[in-house]
Amino acid sequence: MALGEQLRGFASACIDVSDGLLADAGKLASASHVGVELAYSELPLSEPLAALLGERHARELALTGGDDYELCFAVPPHHIARLLSQLPPQEWRYTRIGALRAAPGASVVRDGTVMEFSHSGYEHFS
Repeated sequence: MALGEQLRGFASACIDVSDGLLADAGKLASASHVGVELAYSELPLSEPLAALLGERHARELALTGGDDYELCFAVPPHHIARLLSQLPPQEWRYTRIGALRAAPGASVVRDGTVMEFSHSGYEHFS
């Protein structure tokens, strides 16, 4: 909650991650009339979960599992330096995991290759 309040004046869009990061980042991008590209290797992971399931499975759950209740937000390039200065990621515990792009849709890139998933997260009306 505190980070969400502090993002005023920095973030151009923000969504809570409750239906899966890939699905919710896609919703944020779609509402902004852009696409999003997430970097597989930058996804923050729970160390206990990675130890239990292995890094690959833990990353897939981070992307497609739900009920994370974290924030996914976008910051325009001209606000990034001020964000990093005034809200340091080490203190506020956020991670840059991707970027918005002109092409529509949400994708995850691993070692230069776009990954495919059988689903992107929870779908309320399917």
